[in-house]
Amino acid sequence: MTPSPLESAIAVFLLALAGGIWGSVRKISEESLHLALAFAAGFFLGAAFLDLLPSAFASRGGMEPTTVGGLALLGFLVIYVVERGLAPSRTIESHSGKHIDAHAVVALTALLGLSAHSIAEGGVLLVASEGSAVAQSVLLSIGLHKGIAGLALGSLFGLAHFSKQKTITFLIIFALMTPLGALLSSLALTGESAAVTSTFFTAITAISSGVFLYVATVDILPEVLHSRASLAWKLFLVVFGAFVMWVITLFEHGHGHG
Repeated sequence: MTPSPLESAIAVFLLALAGGIWGSVRKISEESLHLALAFAAGFFLGAAFLDLLPSAFASRGGMEPTTVGGLALLGFLVIYVVERGLAPSRTIESHSGKHIDAHAVVALTALLGLSAHSIAEGGVLLVASEGSAVAQSVLLSIGLHKGIAGLALGSLFGLAHFSKQKTITFLIIFALMTPLGALLSSLALTGESAAVTSTFFTAITAISSGVFLYVATVDILPEVLHSRASLAWKLFLVVFGAFVMWVITLFEHGHGHG
């Protein structure tokens, strides 16, 4: 049975929320948390290079390829300027010497990028849910994607030592983004603004790729690799995270999402 748009949106919301909560509530050591973040870094790199950039260049929304690439660069540079401008004035030394507020900036940056990506995927979910023969496959792939992304985000919130209330609030916001994207797409497609909607989704997809690339390479990987403890496992998990994203992308594209 083909899931309705509402059923698909609810399913993705619950999977994203469950992944985030599981990633944030586990009582694990900081070194174990770094292992989870190594996986998250690989997953973000895979998302940027294997999912977001190819999708943005494929759809383009009437843009030139250089414009799409420029938007990806813009996403990277804007986050760099904002984060480097905010982080130095917001760092507070904890008893363990860790920069807690700097970690919070990283977590919120990842939340921003994942949320923008989720809005774009909401449009894909809507199209797949409206009579498509591959609706269940697309729902499964996006749901798996959101669950793992939620896990990575929850791990970042754990590293930032967010309170339980703040963590749950941010995870709910993240989980709502895909249903919101589906709603916005539904409203747009009923009018005469389909071309504008395509351009908008292409733009945020390209910008998100730059954000993901920044978070993975500038924020997460240096945090993970500042200690050589469990180095082999960390390197393996970075590669494995990218591999998981590659498998998800192959599954999505093989069923008509690209």
